[in-house]
Amino acid sequence: MKLYIVDDDISFRVELEMKIGQIGYTLIGKSSSFDHACKDITTKNPDVIICDIRLDNSKTGVDLAKEISHLNLPMVFVTAYSDESTYNEIKSVCSNFKYLVKPFDKLSL
Repeated sequence: MKLYIVDDDISFRVELEMKIGQIGYTLIGKSSSFDHACKDITTKNPDVIICDIRLDNSKTGVDLAKEISHLNLPMVFVTAYSDESTYNEIKSVCSNFKYLVKPFDKLSL
């Protein structure tokens, strides 16, 4: 399975990359910014996107899901925010998603 990570926290991206390798998946790309991720995901065609809710500036993972919705890719949203309103917002724009609250371990992933 080919995965793509979008998160503006470099230490979290590195940690997640190690967990992905430990469970045998392939990381085909990573990005810290909304704009770069939009372009890169379109060209790399991952099987799944792992995306933080809070990204750079005023953009969010939900904004990313809206922007690439035409690709119909499954997304795993990772966040420290476990509120119902964030979950419902994701649910309204993305039909194929999972929601993981940080911190999590490789078994949860």
